[in-house]
Amino acid sequence: DEMIAIDNDRWIYTMDDALSAPGTFNWTMRWGPPVWTGSGFTLPTGIRSWAWSVVSKLEDGTLPDSAGYDHPVGDGKVSHIWTLSTDGQVLTFLDPWLPRDQSYQMCGPQRGRFRSVAMSASGSTIFIMGKYGDMYTRLFDFDISGDDPIFYDYTYEDQHGVANPKVQLPAESWRHQPKIPGVITDDISIEKVGPKGLHRELRVAGKDRTGRIGFWSKDILARTWSFQRALTPLGQAVANPAGDNSALNLGKSGNRTYEGHSSGATLSIPNFNIYCSPATVNVTLPEGAHFSMLLHTTDSIRQGKRAAGLDSEPRWVPGEFQVPASVRNSKNAEIRKFLASLGSGEWIKADLDATADHLKFRAQKWILTNR
Repeated sequence: DEMIAIDNDRWIYTMDDALSAPGTFNWTMRWGPPVWTGSGFTLPTGIRSWAWSVVSKLEDGTLPDSAGYDHPVGDGKVSHIWTLSTDGQVLTFLDPWLPRDQSYQMCGPQRGRFRSVAMSASGSTIFIMGKYGDMYTRLFDFDISGDDPIFYDYTYEDQHGVANPKVQLPAESWRHQPKIPGVITDDISIEKVGPKGLHRELRVAGKDRTGRIGFWSKDILARTWSFQRALTPLGQAVANPAGDNSALNLGKSGNRTYEGHSSGATLSIPNFNIYCSPATVNVTLPEGAHFSMLLHTTDSIRQGKRAAGLDSEPRWVPGEFQVPASVRNSKNAEIRKFLASLGSGEWIKADLDATADHLKFRAQKWILTNR
């Protein structure tokens, strides 16, 4: 329902109503807040590849959350340019309603350490390939991931049996796609098929076992690939050893360690990552009892520019603690008393302000320092 063009100076142009009568076509350079009326934006330099992804009420109707519940696509659609960094590790999405920066990213496989050699996107679904032919897909965009509380209601609570379920968090995880039984290249593509975000066709250019040129394809949910012969130019060859090699050739971790104290308790988060949720929260109480829980986080709506990642500028992070049943049901009085001071139930609100040096939890009044 939308087209995009990039000129020689990398300025971005978009056209709405691509499936309507030509009289409604509306090419524009506008990009950025408020609501796609900003003065324009250029495609970032220093990237390996980019792709244009759109979901709309007209084409898709709804998208499923991580629990499989369908939620309507908004009237404003969801339109993203996805970019892959030159090192293959950073997946950034640029949205025409959001600030003209590169602060919105998605955590890649292996907690952001997987390095991709190719990326494609369609219908809010991203398809990536690693150096050894391992492939992943993920349904993810600004709305379905929990970043848009103005237009959507989100919850971590199980929505099974709820008449009008909220969008279930956390967002869908990466799906590790099966290996291709043949020669492959870094020419990959994904195409949405039908409404509701259920089906996507994956294609990888390559050769079959007899050396014929063409492409491998399958539905995103299928377990096997089929080969179709085609006179198509091939991209760069990609190694494709059998088995799971996704833990090889990993990049640097973005995890950061924060520590602090509150009411005599020692608090430690050894793997906080602004783009990769959840993090582990380790608690040691004054009398020696200790336990762990998870901190789930999402991004948030911003209208002003900011740098990617964490720096000295506080970044508001919506968060919730997930307390395991074994901890909630603990017979240790010290643990029960500490949990009661935080809240009740499996999920406890835990919004925070994050910088490179500190995590400041708003409700809990915790201040943790980067070590």
